[in-house]
Amino acid sequence: MDKLDKLSIVFILIFIAALAVVSAEYRSGPEKNIKRSSTRPGNTTAAGGLAEEETRTLKRLIEANNIQKAEALIKELTGKYPYDGELHMLMGDVMMRRQDAVGAVYEYREAVDLNPDYLDKKTSLFQGRKIKIAVEEAKLKINETLSNRPDDPYMKTAKKNTRYLIKKLAASCG
Repeated sequence: MDKLDKLSIVFILIFIAALAVVSAEYRSGPEKNIKRSSTRPGNTTAAGGLAEEETRTLKRLIEANNIQKAEALIKELTGKYPYDGELHMLMGDVMMRRQDAVGAVYEYREAVDLNPDYLDKKTSLFQGRKIKIAVEEAKLKINETLSNRPDDPYMKTAKKNTRYLIKKLAASCG
């Protein structure tokens, strides 16, 4: 080994040591500043999301068939939290209670677009069975309406929404 080989080995060892120090700092550094939240996504209180209490109130109103109050509260909260999928999911439930499966499919699509976990069987947010029932009911209504009025733009859009949700349901985990 000549002088150049020895010098190369020393620089390689220094580089490896520096790399180990930097990677150790990187692993421990960011974790100190991260605040973990125990609430699920889209359901926070302090971070600007929908509060758990508001969600429970809405679910109670829907279960008690107080559809008008629930719908008014959902519309009000949607103005405050436009990117919360839970509100769209609850509005879809309201639409299903009103026997409007086509409107429910639209709301469920919005909810799934905002939070794909609604179709993931491995999460606590899974709503796939409910969405599948709404899609099946909507398909019947859409096909019936399109057979009578084939140029109805609302039903054509609704048919696209049902196809979209069918594809998402088929691609969901599990």
